[in-house]
Amino acid sequence: MAVLLQLIPGFGATLVATAESRHPLPPDLYQLWEDGFLEQFFLPPFSFIEAHALCETILGGHVQRRASSLLAAMSGFNVGLLCLAVNDARASGFLVRIDGYWTIDVRAHCDWPGVVEHVRGENISRPPEERQALELIALSEPVALEVVERHFGQKALEHLLAQHEIRLLPGRPLLLRTSSWLRGEGTRLSVPRSRSMALRLGVEEPVLTAETAPTMLRWITWTLDCGLTLSDELLLAAAPAADRPSTAELALRAASAVSGAGHLDEAKLVRARALIAEGHLREAAPELRQLATVGGPPEVKADAAHRLLALGLLGVAPLDAAPLGAAPLDAAPLGAPDASDPAGLIVESVREAERLLLSGAAPEAVTSTSAAMDAITSDPTLDMFLPGVLLRHVVGLRYNLAWDLVDPLLLPPADYTMPVHLSACLDVARGYVHISQGLPRAAGAALEPVLAELHDAGLPPVSALAAALLAYSEALCGNSRQAMVRARQSMVAQESAAGSSQRQHDLLRDLSAVFVAAAQDLAAGTSGHLMNLAEEFHSQGSTLMEAEAFSLLILNAASSGVHDSGSQRRLGELAAAVHGPGGAAMVTFAAALVDNDPKMLESAGRSLSADRQFAHAALCYSRAAEGYAARTRTAASRRASVLLERLRGAFDSGIVPPLGWVPGRAGG
Repeated sequence: MAVLLQLIPGFGATLVATAESRHPLPPDLYQLWEDGFLEQFFLPPFSFIEAHALCETILGGHVQRRASSLLAAMSGFNVGLLCLAVNDARASGFLVRIDGYWTIDVRAHCDWPGVVEHVRGENISRPPEERQALELIALSEPVALEVVERHFGQKALEHLLAQHEIRLLPGRPLLLRTSSWLRGEGTRLSVPRSRSMALRLGVEEPVLTAETAPTMLRWITWTLDCGLTLSDELLLAAAPAADRPSTAELALRAASAVSGAGHLDEAKLVRARALIAEGHLREAAPELRQLATVGGPPEVKADAAHRLLALGLLGVAPLDAAPLGAAPLDAAPLGAPDASDPAGLIVESVREAERLLLSGAAPEAVTSTSAAMDAITSDPTLDMFLPGVLLRHVVGLRYNLAWDLVDPLLLPPADYTMPVHLSACLDVARGYVHISQGLPRAAGAALEPVLAELHDAGLPPVSALAAALLAYSEALCGNSRQAMVRARQSMVAQESAAGSSQRQHDLLRDLSAVFVAAAQDLAAGTSGHLMNLAEEFHSQGSTLMEAEAFSLLILNAASSGVHDSGSQRRLGELAAAVHGPGGAAMVTFAAALVDNDPKMLESAGRSLSADRQFAHAALCYSRAAEGYAARTRTAASRRASVLLERLRGAFDSGIVPPLGWVPGRAGG
């Protein structure tokens, strides 16, 4: 310190000192600050946003936010550990670049060599008591504070807490964890087997019961790694942890140690659940199918059947019938679930909602999906159905213009804590909402990263919809070539989904088709794809999708539908058959275009803006401005043009306007 203090005035050196706000500065530095030689800056905690920016800098390109947030959380927001982790993940293939985005490959494994080497070096330099206490905590976390204190002393524990190497968990009894997952993993992987065994045998065993097993997975796996045994009942009691991505691997390791013949099916079910949580949906489906259709414990068969139905809603498994050669379930075939079964009722509610929505009965469809959502909310064992139900529910809310109900659904906790398929469905639903409101840049920002993750997720209908929405977004932004690439991507995904769904009423399939056709027409400046698709929907009796096709046709400024009164009248007729606020908004839109009165068009624009139908409102304002100008009503034309420009500014900004925003309001 004395040398540094001499360098500062003599050579103009810059001294940067960091200190925690709860501890005083060293006296020499404090005196320099008092004398005016130092400036004080308060640094906020390292955030997800900064971690994302750091990951993009290290990797030299776009990074999927789920990947950067996961790595940031794993590192405990420690910049040094995060940098090491990013390099380790890239070298091992855990981080891969797909479609221009760095994303996580759920099938890759990383041993974190850089992190392990760094943590091992830090731990070697510690006093023996601190090092052994840290190793015990890492190997068995969470562990009781009194146990660590009794074996290694209060001083070692206090120093580790002061250095933020470990943290206290709230509650009673007081429990300890390592400061971050990566620091814990680095410590675990650096402990030699002999020392690990000595630690395990030298520490008294905690009270391990069926109730505490899900929270004591580290102790369970440590026990197994040391060659010790646990009862099958305790190993299987950890099953609930299999549904969380953060603990699925540990639950899988516990289940793999089950040895009793009477418990093997339960262990296989835990394995399938862990595969789903980790994103291996295609691998999980056949295992669930076998458990659901082959003799075994009734509760295992029922649980497997329910999970298979949930995957069926996402196109991972056929929903309509059991596979060839497979015996049907005791209660009913997979295509006709028992009406008294809550899981079966959810599937039937979704099917009925799709039929109602496509026929134009939007409020009735939302009633059906709301019942399914309520059933999931009230019973945590039905969480597996949330991704498939949520997608349909959001579509139904869109056609009821219930945006105030949509927003809470799409504001979940940090997505790195969720299973991949749930996070992906939320992002696709978010992109769909933005497109439906006429915000293509915002939609693209939501959909581009998730498509990189969906490439190998085994969710063909979801991938097809995401690619179709992104194709339309690219076309609206003038990127015709990229729009056609995404359109082809959607069609390929839809072809692979065809084997999973041959149902007449398939909402996700029809939505994908209509947005692919809209993107193709917009990119080519034609209207043929949407016209042909509208005829197909008409023959199927799909009123809503036919109306959507005509709506998108009219919004295409390069197509004849913009000025074709026949298309506009047809939209009005179809919209009149669509129940609810969404149908009423389309009626307003079509009627204003047919009437072609500038005052009526401006009024329709204001009404559609209030309904967050911004693309439709922009066309009305554009036509109103032209009509006013033709009648030499300059002030009115300027007013409509200003409203139009405000909407276009919202489109181009990529920022989603808050609920209640309209272009004509002061300050908007």
